[in-house]
Amino acid sequence: MGRSTLHRIWALSAIPMAAVALAVIVGAVVMMASSVVIGDSFDAGLPVRAYLALLEGGLGIGAAQPENAITASIVNTAPLLLAGLSVALGFKAGLFNIGATGQFLMGGLAASVVGAQFANADPLVAIPVAVVAGAAGGA
Repeated sequence: MGRSTLHRIWALSAIPMAAVALAVIVGAVVMMASSVVIGDSFDAGLPVRAYLALLEGGLGIGAAQPENAITASIVNTAPLLLAGLSVALGFKAGLFNIGATGQFLMGGLAASVVGAQFANADPLVAIPVAVVAGAAGGA
């Protein structure tokens, strides 16, 4: 990698890294302030313990069945990623959309209802019809 490539990578990643760092810092400040407001004593280690618990819970560290925790994290993340990608696509096209979650849920509901109606049909017919119904329901 050349010097210009590294400079370009740094230039593209500096703002997102700063945003993540700032979010972690602001979250820590809010956690410490909220513990004081509710009457607990000031605890500077609270954010560290909270972020470690978040990481351990998401990755299943120390859980009886860690594969279930990781699977649950992936299952819960997939709809958020798809909704985020749909909003990003709209923003790229110059459109503004704040209803992505509702659209995603309504599309899933429509696909489920149509899929249940076509339960005994040929999968080569049922799956495309359910996908089209999901797209129409989420539109």
